[in-house]
Formats: sequence, C-alpha cells, structure tokens
Amino acid sequence: MQKNFIGTTLLMTAALCTSCDDGRIYPEEILPTGREGRVAKVVGTISGQDSWAAGYEVVVAAFNAESDYALITKNIPSETQDVNMTMTAIPNEATTIELCVIDRLRQRVATLKSVDIANSSDARDTILIDAGTMDAGMLATLQDNVFTPRCATCHGLSSSAAGGINLTKGNTYASIVGVPSRRVAGKNIVEPGKSTESVLQMMLNTDISASWGYDHGNADISNTWKEILTKWIDNISN
Repeated sequence: MQKNFIGTTLLMTAALCTSCDDGRIYPEEILPTGREGRVAKVVGTISGQDSWAAGYEVVVAAFNAESDYALITKNIPSETQDVNMTMTAIPNEATTIELCVIDRLRQRVATLKSVDIANSSDARDTILIDAGTMDAGMLATLQDNVFTPRCATCHGLSSSAAGGINLTKGNTYASIVGVPSRRVAGKNIVEPGKSTESVLQMMLNTDISASWGYDHGNADISNTWKEILTKWIDNISN
C-alpha cells in the first residue's frame, strides 16, 4: 500500500513539472545583449579645465538642433592634459558632438570643437574629435568669445591700443589684471577676486564710460558672457 502511494506521488510531481515547462520564454528572462546609441572618442592635449569657476565644466557632449541643452555629457578629466576618452550611448537624435563648456543646467556656454553627425552615413562608426593642442581655460574661452571679437578691434588690433589697454590674445591678462585705471582713481581695471571693485565691470554694466568717447555699457556682449566675465574676475587669485 505504501509503495503504491509513493509511486502515485512521484507520477503527479512529474506531471506538474512537465505542464509548467511549456517552452515559452517570458519577458523577465530576456536580457539585453548590447548598448544602444553611438560612440565618440576625444583625443588631444587639453589644458585649463580646472581654471573654470564653480558651476561650469569642460565636457564632451551631444546636442540636437532643437536645444542648447546637452542630451548626454562626459567630463574631460582635469588631472591630465593628454586626453584619450570615449563616450558611449549617444542618443540617435543627436546632430552634433562637441567639446564644449556647459553650465550647471547642462546648457551650452561655448563650443570649443564640434563634429556634425546629422548626415553621418554609418551610425556604427566611432565619431572622432581631435582637439589637437587646446587651451580650454576660462580666460582663453573669454578671449575667443569676448575680448578678441568684441574688444580688440579698438584695444590692440588698430595702430594703437585705446587707453593703452591691449586686449589681443596673449596680452589681455597683463594689460588689465591688477593694472590701475587711467579713468577711475584708486581702482584697478580688474581687481583680482573682486568684480564689484573692478573698473571693467563698471564700464560694462553702467554708463560710467559714456563720456570717455565710447559707452562700454552698450557693447555687444551678452548677459551670459558678462556673468562669465564676473565669475572669472572673482575666481582670480591675488
């Protein structure tokens, strides 16, 4: 009798196991086999990343044509100048890959190098950004976006630098940082670490220079760049 009970139990267990194994693979058993998106590689000798004030970062980032906010970013290491790094999982909607500066909201501040991938023929190819030898520092970026295009026409590129201030590349720092103003007694053009005490800030944000031959308060410099200029001054060490 006991043998019959044991035999019956074994047959029932086998039947239950067979009925559960129906050969189907359920969703939770499917594992991802690869990564979506594209791949970008940045190489070059890049310096100055650590000179940016808090709230700004030098990164490689992907953008689409609809927004100045990055889809994905990866910081450029500041501890080394010889950069060889890869960014993966770049969204398919990206139209450019850029070596750039972003703010804390991941909004593009300045583009240092850009590769257009909107019409790339093969999405499997690695996107290469060769930065060469680049100064990505805060002053160098201000030079390229403010001092050279907006100021140097009068201050250094003409036959004489207006006010004795040379704002051409390689000369800006020595011409304004810690240099006494010819117009405002007792003040420096740029007072290191003190933007509110700097004549440059007064010129760009008030009408103090209206009677100096040119009202610098009307200069074609956006509020974004004025803010960056302010933070650069405040970030200068004595």
